[in-house]
Formats: sequence, structure tokens, C-alpha cells
Amino acid sequence: MSITTDTRFESLEKLDRNGLYNLILSTLHDNKENGLTAREVAVILYNQGLLRSNERQATAPRLTELVDDGRVVIIGKRFDEISLRNVAVYTIK
Repeated sequence: MSITTDTRFESLEKLDRNGLYNLILSTLHDNKENGLTAREVAVILYNQGLLRSNERQATAPRLTELVDDGRVVIIGKRFDEISLRNVAVYTIK
């Protein structure tokens, strides 16, 4: 196994997926009318002291998993001022 594969597996072992899922779902529930982007979810959780980073990468993989699981849906797209791209907007199902 490569070093990057090892470190990825070590990181995944330390991740509390269910805890993060619940934080994301709760945040989406509180903002269900307009939905949120992955970055917006990360910023909210960071500002509440619940994440160590406000980067979208802190929540984007879990949002994808929640979409795949059917608990979250993509309802549109919104322009992200940081990436200068249109990004997905999520809400609870």
C-alpha cells in the first residue's frame, strides 16, 4: 500500500461519519427553504465551533454520501464567490 492510501485509511478510521451526518442534516433542516451549498454548510458548522475548518471539503464528501443514501437531495445550483463556479444546493429530503 502507498503512503497516501495508508493516510487516507487512517483518516477514515478517525472520522465520526454518523456524528457529521447528523450535524449536516440538522444544518440543512434549519435552512431547508433555500438549501445550502457544501461550503455554506461547512461555514455554519465552523462558526458554531463544530468543525475545525470552514472549507467545503469538510462537508462535500458527506453530502455526496447523504445524497447517495437518499436522505439529502440536490435542489439546484448557486454561484460560489470563492470558486467562481456554480455549485450544487442541497436540502433534506
